[in-house]
Amino acid sequence: MRQIKVTKAPIGGLYVIEFAVHGDSLGYLVETYNQNDMHEAGFDMVFVQDN
Repeated sequence: MRQIKVTKAPIGGLYVIEFAVHGDSLGYLVETYNQNDMHEAGFDMVFVQDN
């Protein structure tokens, strides 16, 4: 299931990536990188680290 929304920005080659935020009474969770979601959105990059 895709957890990101990708929108083209007015600047060529720039995209806005919005992540799904899941929350409950204990707090929030945001998955900031998922290789399958990125490939499905058309991005073929490999992350080594995401902070």
